[in-house]
Amino acid sequence: MAPTVTPVVEVVGDKAAAERIMLVGERALDVRPARPAIAPIFATEERRRFDMEGPGWEQLQQDTRDRKEKMGLDSRILRATGALFHSLTNPDGGVEASMLSSPQELRFGTNVPYAGFHQTGTSRMPARPPIELSPAAAQEMTVAVQAYIVEGAVV
Repeated sequence: MAPTVTPVVEVVGDKAAAERIMLVGERALDVRPARPAIAPIFATEERRRFDMEGPGWEQLQQDTRDRKEKMGLDSRILRATGALFHSLTNPDGGVEASMLSSPQELRFGTNVPYAGFHQTGTSRMPARPPIELSPAAAQEMTVAVQAYIVEGAVV
């Protein structure tokens, strides 16, 4: 657990400016209220990633696709049952906030047990990381956190 930090700011002059600076400092100490603005960004990015099947995901072998279709499963990569896709693309119920999130750290992911095998790969399966942010999504998340810290806005 991170130590508690109390902002210490001394502003000589404008009382309103001093209060605003103190509020910015307080919000910077706990960014968790920004989570509602970030979860949809994460979910949209994940939806894009799944729809593009990667990028960089090795294609499924034809026999794997055929087997999935024969079983009535979705034949697209990482979508057999839809559980992993749903857990990463539904900001209102599926995107899991890790219990390890702390005041200055937000974690997003899934509680689907096999996700880690896809993220890193195994000796029999190539890695097809379901979680990987594009630079644009990371920038959008950064802007959302900054808006919360500076303005108190949760878009």
